[in-house]
Amino acid sequence: MSRRKDRGDGNQGAAAENAEAEVIHPLDEAYGDRTTRALRDFLTHADMAAEVVSRGRPAYDSDLTLRLAAEAVTSRLGETVARLPDDFRRDHGAVPWRLIRATRNRIGHDYNVIDHALLWAALAEQVPAHAVYVRGVLEADS
Repeated sequence: MSRRKDRGDGNQGAAAENAEAEVIHPLDEAYGDRTTRALRDFLTHADMAAEVVSRGRPAYDSDLTLRLAAEAVTSRLGETVARLPDDFRRDHGAVPWRLIRATRNRIGHDYNVIDHALLWAALAEQVPAHAVYVRGVLEADS
């Protein structure tokens, strides 16, 4: 259920109304357009995680650059989650937003203690599931 926001200049003509109208996502109405942008960014970063995982676990285990890429993607996911409003995170508790953010903090501040097996598992198993949920939120009512 999208509603249209008229940004016209007062012209009542149908062509002008259609040209000047903008479809507003229901998330924008409920939480602001920053939320929709952050969720789209989350999906972009989830796709990056899928790219890392597509190289395979043996490559990940043996390639420092690939592990660093995994850390960078995880950090980006955490930064994206930080841009989500508290009420959105509360209303959509199916995703462990706080844990994602905490993982980013661990990578950024305690990089000497990163468990790369755990990071792999998160990117290979959890992030794809969270991405499915986020896609559903973005597609709902649009």
